Amino acid sequence: MSGGGLKAEANPEDATNLEFGEVFSNVFGEDAATPMIISEVMLVLELRKQDEESGGTDVGDGEGISETFQKTLQYCQRFGQFRDLAKVQAVRAVLQDSGLHPFEQAALANLCPADAEEAAALLPSLTKELHRTGTDEVSAPDEVDLSELIENIQSFRNFRDV
Repeated sequence: MSGGGLKAEANPEDATNLEFGEVFSNVFGEDAATPMIISEVMLVLELRKQDEESGGTDVGDGEGISETFQKTLQYCQRFGQFRDLAKVQAVRAVLQDSGLHPFEQAALANLCPADAEEAAALLPSLTKELHRTGTDEVSAPDEVDLSELIENIQSFRNFRDV
């Protein structure tokens, strides 16, 4: 009998190692698009909706705003952590200065973890430096002080009644 069972294949996609497979291999290059924060998507959709309502671009099926568009906007409004353009721009600037991978930047802004421990649990790629340095503290790539970064992001967050 031969060992012709299932052949183990290496999965090229592993967010823990910031490996996103062939489809996304060029996404995070210099000229590539940056992953968006939910609040950025919300602002874009709100502008499109305003444009539609004022007689501009049609965002639906020719008969007003589509149900899919409206549901997407509602999702972004519910889960977006930052409400206005100034806050979104400030958060993006803080994240871009952090030296983190674009995926980690967007994930931190979207998830808004309470502390470095929660961030490391949600984003295992942040702990890769921990294993290399052998220290007990969570340390993100490029020596970013993750706790300070999270505090900065939290300061821009909008808290609302749920």
